Amino acid sequence: MPMVSKVFTPVDLQEMHIKNRVCRAAVNDYSGNFDGTVSKEQCRLYRELAKNQVGLFITGNFYVNKEGQLDATENDISEEICCLSAAELAHIVHQYEAKIVIQISHAGKKNKISKKNALKYSKIQNLSEECFKQIKRDFIKACIHCRKSGADGVQLHFGHGYLLSDILEHYEKGLEFAEELLAGIREKLPKYPVFVKVNSNISEKIYYGFGALCQKYFVTAIEISGSNFAEKTKEDHLYYLDKAIELKKICNVPMILTGGIRTIEDAAKVLGSGIEMVGMGRPFLCEPDLLLKWENQGSKCISCCKCFGLYQDEGYRCALEKGKEVW
Repeated sequence: MPMVSKVFTPVDLQEMHIKNRVCRAAVNDYSGNFDGTVSKEQCRLYRELAKNQVGLFITGNFYVNKEGQLDATENDISEEICCLSAAELAHIVHQYEAKIVIQISHAGKKNKISKKNALKYSKIQNLSEECFKQIKRDFIKACIHCRKSGADGVQLHFGHGYLLSDILEHYEKGLEFAEELLAGIREKLPKYPVFVKVNSNISEKIYYGFGALCQKYFVTAIEISGSNFAEKTKEDHLYYLDKAIELKKICNVPMILTGGIRTIEDAAKVLGSGIEMVGMGRPFLCEPDLLLKWENQGSKCISCCKCFGLYQDEGYRCALEKGKEVW
């Protein structure tokens, strides 16, 4: 089968069956309600993408506790009552036979609400043992809430400078912490699909060690990303493919590659390398109907990153809308 055609064929990530090989990767949409619940605008956004044949959704980050809230519009999954709100997104995408995975995170030093909390988590080595234990408890509880919401899985955000990323990459016991967290989740949820997102541009010892942990604890899929994606330009494609291929050689876990996928030929190259799925975030903000026309044209997205926060400031999602100047 030609690899271009393979983009639209079903795939199994462990026990999760997905109708095609395209994942809407997590993007902070900055449009949640101020009480942490899912908004009407978020429901509209997910419905529009689901209508346009996205196979797998990974939500923007949901926070696991108040200290870990990134911004005022981030969604909340820290308490059981939050399950009812998150269930709205699951209900929408399931109508279109798509799957949904809730990304959970702790903002750590990226906290935009509390300078005190941002400072507290900027010094990983100074956190107490009890603090590390509480972080693990909060993530495990959030995973349980994701399952109760009806979401098809959960993703732990170990990338992009969030707290789990800092712990994994900069704490002397980072891999030990990650193992204890994965083990704790599997103890409570032995069969529930658990995804992870990780930076690929980190030390090889940590990168390969983390991959081994994912295999040991039956992680459903690893999403390969990197901390430097915002530095890339429209000329750059497939930012992390080489690093994903390297990990794939030694790690028998399904993978999703995110970063610099702009054409169907890009996607075909990824799938041809043995990676199971392609992930896109910004291109779907630019063109929610991208998949319907992808065989004839590439994405208009130019990787300007102005979509981060644009909705808050201007009320629309892509700088290319309304003819806005982006450079």
